[in-house]
Amino acid sequence: MEKCIVCLKDDHPTTLIKLRQKGCLGIIKASQERGDCLSALEGNFVHQLCRKTYTNPNDIKKYKKEKLVLREIHTNTPKLRSKSHFDFKHHCLFCGNEATDSKKKDKNVFQVRTDDFESRIQDACDLRNDDWAAEVRGRLESVSDLHAADAVYHQACSVNFRTCKNTPVFRSPISPDAKPENKRGRPALQEDGFYKIVDFVKHHDDEQISTSDLVEKMDEMCDGNAYSPDVFKEKIEATFWRRTHYIRHTR
Repeated sequence: MEKCIVCLKDDHPTTLIKLRQKGCLGIIKASQERGDCLSALEGNFVHQLCRKTYTNPNDIKKYKKEKLVLREIHTNTPKLRSKSHFDFKHHCLFCGNEATDSKKKDKNVFQVRTDDFESRIQDACDLRNDDWAAEVRGRLESVSDLHAADAVYHQACSVNFRTCKNTPVFRSPISPDAKPENKRGRPALQEDGFYKIVDFVKHHDDEQISTSDLVEKMDEMCDGNAYSPDVFKEKIEATFWRRTHYIRHTR
């Protein structure tokens, strides 16, 4: 059975058309601009939509731009410790560091469980439009299904990425020439940690989460400076008003 030379599929044989010389020349020209070495001969078959998309100047421009971004990521992104490649099962989708639950500070490691997770991260990449977004986008483009790949991520990294903040300090590589910054006071750390928890609850509003779980998560996010359970419950209720059914208060 004949296959489309662009997508290599024959799932819509009724939409396949046979290429003539003019069609071949258009595909060859587009291939040269894309730099992907696709060949086309008279008599080959192609889907009409595939041909139009492949030879469309705007699509070619977009393809070349994405290709350049991936090349820059490959060139500029340092290797992960002793790893020679990114492992979705063991490295955080966002910061690129190991993501396991073997250490206390890494208890906030989650697996990608929903099919729409990738589209939401793509939206966040578009919103950020910075170097970190380009790095994450490169990882997204290297896998077809995050859920099937058992991808994992640090919750703190996810929150910071989606709220246009930097990589969490304890996840970021530290340059030997970097000057240490003054530590922030406990109230500031608590406030940052609390608002990260608020963001977490908003994005997991279909789950029942206990107060003690959220306090523990806040403790991880602000270096052991979480609010007490009673203070936390008072603040979260004031924040969500009637929406406190998201949380079950457990001791």
